[in-house]
Amino acid sequence: MPSIQQRVEEAVAAVRSGWLAAETLAAGTPPTETLAVDTPAADTQVTPAPEAILVTGSGLGSILKSVSPIVFEMSYNDIPHLPASRIAGHTGRLVIGHYGNEQGTKIVVLDGRVHGYEGHDPLTQVLPLLIANELCGGARLAVLTNAVGAINEHFAVGELMLIKDHINFSGQSLVELNSDSDFGGTNLDMSFVYTPKYRQLLVERFAQGMVLHEGTYLGVKGAMFETPAEIRAFRTWGADVVGMSTVHEATAASRLGIDLVGISVITNMAAGIEAKQLTHQEVLDNTKGAASQLGQLLHAVFTAL
Repeated sequence: MPSIQQRVEEAVAAVRSGWLAAETLAAGTPPTETLAVDTPAADTQVTPAPEAILVTGSGLGSILKSVSPIVFEMSYNDIPHLPASRIAGHTGRLVIGHYGNEQGTKIVVLDGRVHGYEGHDPLTQVLPLLIANELCGGARLAVLTNAVGAINEHFAVGELMLIKDHINFSGQSLVELNSDSDFGGTNLDMSFVYTPKYRQLLVERFAQGMVLHEGTYLGVKGAMFETPAEIRAFRTWGADVVGMSTVHEATAASRLGIDLVGISVITNMAAGIEAKQLTHQEVLDNTKGAASQLGQLLHAVFTAL
């Protein structure tokens, strides 16, 4: 298995090569800055570089409608070392474009995730984020969205929660102090993973316009939904919602010094709260109603950059 640095470099080189080819085709002439495909990725740049990263959670790919114009997109299947998700609601493509309009912030969208329950280790799970960060030349901001079950019984389906902290209960650690897991960055502190200034901005901006919670996300490996007993235990730990992603991506962003916003869409009440079975289809169905409010939050965040 190639090192994580090598995987990132080869993937970035492939994306930049495709991006340059698309720009050249669209313009009819070579772009101002020429990209040599056989040059190491770190020494090349398609300009202008994106500034931020957006990761879409289960069933949340519809927020891509707000990315216009789209400058370039590439399937995960065509990016070296990057596996495609096999889970419904995760398209599996990398998109570069402007949020809102041509004058909007240029971002890299990771439309779909790969998960630990698909058999991927934490480094593979964060590989799309590391690739996007390199394409940005060091992202200023990453926004992680996800679909969650509500542990907090004061929350309701269709509402949104800003993540202020998380509990990693996946049984896996992203950062191990050896060369195999060294993807750059030096920060090991986890006190301020989710950037407070952006949460404050959103809470103040939308205090009157929508129900917007703040709380703690608990990440499990999955793929089974939790038992009612597990949910009762998680509630005593201070968890407000539960999901099967995000914690490793958040750790990677923190280690690399990227400002971070986490937004959870509450798609179901967690096991045992309601007398019914949980299904992935319910999760996908209930993301649709939150798309408009989620779009408002994203617009506010990217405009603030």
